[in-house]
Amino acid sequence: MRRELGSFETAATLTHRHAPFVVVVVLKLDHGPSPERLAGALAALERRHALLGVRIVERAGGRFWFEPDGTPPIPLRVAERTGEEGWIGVAEEELNGRFDAGAGPLLRCTYLAPPGPPDSAATGDPMPGGARGEIVLTFHHAAMDAVSGGALVEELLRLCDPEAELPPDGGPPAPAPGDALPPVERRFPPAWRGARGRGRLAGFLARQLADDAAYRFRTRGLRRPPIPRSARCRVLPVELPEAATSALARAARRQRVSLNGALAAAFLLAVNRALYGERAAALRYMTFADLRPYVVPPVVGGALGGYLAMLRYTARLGRATGFWELAREISRQVAAGGRRGDKFGSLRMSEWVIRTLLRRRSERMAATAVSYSGVTRLDRTFGPIELRGMHAFVSNFELGPEYTALARLLNGRLQLDVVYLEGDMDRALAQSIAGEILATLGEPAETE
Repeated sequence: MRRELGSFETAATLTHRHAPFVVVVVLKLDHGPSPERLAGALAALERRHALLGVRIVERAGGRFWFEPDGTPPIPLRVAERTGEEGWIGVAEEELNGRFDAGAGPLLRCTYLAPPGPPDSAATGDPMPGGARGEIVLTFHHAAMDAVSGGALVEELLRLCDPEAELPPDGGPPAPAPGDALPPVERRFPPAWRGARGRGRLAGFLARQLADDAAYRFRTRGLRRPPIPRSARCRVLPVELPEAATSALARAARRQRVSLNGALAAAFLLAVNRALYGERAAALRYMTFADLRPYVVPPVVGGALGGYLAMLRYTARLGRATGFWELAREISRQVAAGGRRGDKFGSLRMSEWVIRTLLRRRSERMAATAVSYSGVTRLDRTFGPIELRGMHAFVSNFELGPEYTALARLLNGRLQLDVVYLEGDMDRALAQSIAGEILATLGEPAETE
């Protein structure tokens, strides 16, 4: 596949040039595959998915292109597992490590596993007994988003099953459907293309500029998010128990609030209390939209790519703003933006926003960012391999939000994979904020 990058893909590439901007997925396994079997599965994935066999090159005019020629195999590093939480240090190392995107490929893998039996290299059998291990996959964000990442994880684990037949090395299997699609903006609905699209984009820009002016007016003399010198990412995985998650979902339906709105509200309230002194404030938050259902024709299945729009809004918090009050306001903001098509305008402007942000280097994008991907449905067993848990993190940088997380419903629990910058806060403060978020989200269970 050879094509020019789209707006979001270019924005991700520009960000990655400034600071690492990657997606890290951690798969926690029992009876994991042998390293040899994992290597074979990765090779099969690279032959099947166009975006796993490309590199990113810059051409005349500062434009970036996916280039398939000369891309090496997906690198696999095997390291000895050091305990139940040893993967955390590896995940942080990966979040803070750049890709050589010009050389490719846009995926790398680390396998934390105990030593296999002497004949495992020859047989490709899984690790002995109930041995535990973790597969850590790191993607360049231009090649993957949450939806495609989930599909790719399941495909990889199916290929790791020792009973599954791997395609021969001699020839590539049939390519995955949709992986060689053009940039997402070329498939926008008619209302967002041509003259009509330019008119709608002008309206989107006018609203964004008005919001920016109002934000600056309301924050005069108040704390502005500092730009830290150290932008090293740290991870903090937390979750809401199953009963509390069910109670939150029921309460959100009664309150006519989306779970996305509830999450954004809980994050803003906790960050306002911890970093802004819990006073009346205008705080920016970021939310995200999956564009797959809205392009023409819709993208189905697990096609790789960045079908993602990053949306930024401003919420006003009073001294006594309640959780459900704020969640309703955020839900209204996001729903109104959805009806207007803000997701299309945001993607169109993503490259310009990042270029401007990196040129000025004078302000943070938001106070918080939560990417909620809904219910994650994955099989738990793949032959002898058992998936006992999964985490996913996106690296942040010094101009990004102050407190971020990927959120999903997995096995009935709300899982929050938090990323913070060590230049913004220490682990104790990050844990305190996370604890307050979980307490706020868990309140409906306490009142039932």
